[in-house]
Amino acid sequence: MCEDCGRESEWVLEKYARFVSGGATSPPGKLDGEWKVYEGKNGKMKLRLTSSAQLLIIEDGNVLESHCLLNAQTWMRGVSKGDSMLIVYKIKNESRRFRIKFASLVDKTGVELCQECTAKLTKYFFIKKTDFATEIAQPVENQQKENDSINPDQIPHLEGAVPVATIAKVLTGDLKARLPLAYQNTNLPVEELNTLIRLCLTDSTFPAFVGQVEQELCKIVKEDTI
Repeated sequence: MCEDCGRESEWVLEKYARFVSGGATSPPGKLDGEWKVYEGKNGKMKLRLTSSAQLLIIEDGNVLESHCLLNAQTWMRGVSKGDSMLIVYKIKNESRRFRIKFASLVDKTGVELCQECTAKLTKYFFIKKTDFATEIAQPVENQQKENDSINPDQIPHLEGAVPVATIAKVLTGDLKARLPLAYQNTNLPVEELNTLIRLCLTDSTFPAFVGQVEQELCKIVKEDTI
């Protein structure tokens, strides 16, 4: 049983943003749309967790989000960082998302309030807590050292249609080369890529899937060298 069941909690928000999909106008396979941002004014925008496990985001009497968190672990995930939180959920096989930023109060900062809210909500669904700056600092530093040791002029540029095996070699690092521009574009929302990857990592089957992809890429490389 949840210790906080029967209690109501509330936090003041500085901002709330809902991702609005392009819907029928979006190209196939592309997540297209925009963030609709609401600014909290005079402390009237709030996130409320009711005694009946209802998650509400309200502003001056208007309900912006309303979700019953019973069994939310099966359809809702979150990521918190600093004073902000991203929540992704599914409705009829459609993924939706919204972001919130906690307002600082006299006695507590937005970061502290975000941590407090995260602790409450994790009783109902998984929230990944991350310190982005600390987590990526070392990998970026190592990558920079590696890049500094390579002369960009010595890396060949591939042109035209690239064989599958060659693409696999580039992706696995067996071949130092640059793919044509046509292979460098993506339909994924780059600004949300980090968050999407983190959410994928919350799926216990995802690491195994990545491992299988790597194995298949290695097989393709070996088949080309036989």
